[in-house]
Amino acid sequence: LFHAWTAGESYKSGTVLRWTGRLYRVQQDITAQTHQPPDAAGMLAVYAPVQPPAIDGQILDWISGETGLTIGDKRRDPSDGNVYEALQDVGANVWEPHTVPALWKLT
Repeated sequence: LFHAWTAGESYKSGTVLRWTGRLYRVQQDITAQTHQPPDAAGMLAVYAPVQPPAIDGQILDWISGETGLTIGDKRRDPSDGNVYEALQDVGANVWEPHTVPALWKLT
């Protein structure tokens, strides 16, 4: 359904790619480089993780760089396994919920 990220390929902004079991949306036109895969440090401005929608109350895992979270969204923190609820809209999700009590509350 989605193309696998491949070094050397050129991608347009908005393209959704697969890499190591996750989906990423290309944020700016780019030619993929071997040393800069989507999950590499510093690549959130180029490849934003895409979270599939939750189904029937499913709690999704928190992933670094996810965008578009709004008040009431819930995520499972990978560090402690607890579920947290967003207290406000969260831009680029870069801090694990347990580390930012101003943004997340334990449910």
